[in-house]
Amino acid sequence: MNGVFYNSCFPLPPAITPIFVGFHAAEDVIRQQADILRRYQPIGCRDEGTTRHMLALGIEAYTTGCLTFALPPRRQAPKEPKLLIVYGDIAGRLPLAVFRHIPEGLLVRAQLIYHRFHASRFPLDEEMRREAEAYEAALFDRYRREATLVLTPLHHVAAPCMAFGIPTIVCRERDDIRFSFLKTLLPVYTPGTFDTIDWDPPAVDVGAVRASLLRVVGERLVAALRAA
Repeated sequence: MNGVFYNSCFPLPPAITPIFVGFHAAEDVIRQQADILRRYQPIGCRDEGTTRHMLALGIEAYTTGCLTFALPPRRQAPKEPKLLIVYGDIAGRLPLAVFRHIPEGLLVRAQLIYHRFHASRFPLDEEMRREAEAYEAALFDRYRREATLVLTPLHHVAAPCMAFGIPTIVCRERDDIRFSFLKTLLPVYTPGTFDTIDWDPPAVDVGAVRASLLRVVGERLVAALRAA
């Protein structure tokens, strides 16, 4: 159970034994789903905010970060410099003001990528799930092969790119509790701080986070199998 969840995601089918790692939900969702969360506690949360909401309701919880931090680093960085500007929509819009701060040398080599899969059917049927997975895999492969720097407002782009070993800059219209763990690893810039952006950042070493995630998931899988 990794990612952002809503009340519409529950109840879970009886055939599923959930393992909560990298879980995020709003406070009202946690309150309404408290019984199932207690049943499978401790809950591994994607961010500090979700962990605080859990603990306030007496649910055992700890912060793991997003499961995509466990992805392996790329074997080789590209030789040609390229900035990939990866954006979404709604809450994932990239603030246009940041373009005024991008150094010209980076901007002339930049490419824009819209990181959203347009689903024409919901809920997704098997064919559309395969299309979505192939689309996401192709994007991740492109980031690994091409990017020497990624600029994004998207958590689900920043975390895997950091795991790949790609220098990453996160810019958003406003702060968000969903990024509270990510902010312990790198800055999350908002319009008032765009003039402080380091446009030549190092790749963040997420080795300790990766090792912790792999250990936690392994332990939870073993426990689930024993209980089955």
